[in-house]
Amino acid sequence: ANPILKVWSATNRVGETGISSGFTGLWYDAAKPGYGAHIEVLAPATPGGPDRVAAAWYVYNAAGQQRWITGEGTINGDTATIPAAFYTNGGLFPPNFNPAQVQIKPFGSLTFRFSNCNAGTLSWTTSDTAEFGAAQGQLGLSRLTQIKDLPCTLYNPGQVDRNGRPGVNTVAINV
Repeated sequence: ANPILKVWSATNRVGETGISSGFTGLWYDAAKPGYGAHIEVLAPATPGGPDRVAAAWYVYNAAGQQRWITGEGTINGDTATIPAAFYTNGGLFPPNFNPAQVQIKPFGSLTFRFSNCNAGTLSWTTSDTAEFGAAQGQLGLSRLTQIKDLPCTLYNPGQVDRNGRPGVNTVAINV
């Protein structure tokens, strides 16, 4: 008979670390429902480059008016950074919408950091304190939706498989 010996590997997993495409979905602050964010993980802009993120933060300004803060940035490990986010105002509901009335204004930066597939934080910095009040802040995020059949994994350096387990190599040995 040939017994089977399982060998636990200590090698690094091949590939990227950090946020995977399974983070795509809607996120919100469970302690303060009423605003949230949509995050979409995108492929690199250039071959071999970092994965990207597109995000929209659905929030209110200091006067209580709805604002969508949007942008695109890059992913590095457990963090997605959007260095130049924007918001718009001046638009009207259809059929009265006129694109010439829409003003695109700079907001500042957004940083999403995740501790696992269901929790993270959103930090922001804005220079438009007249519109938004606070120049910077942070809020907790909880997952609200997940794409069907798209598993989420927060890749960690040194892991071997996509579930965070060390790799197992099955080896047949003759005794």
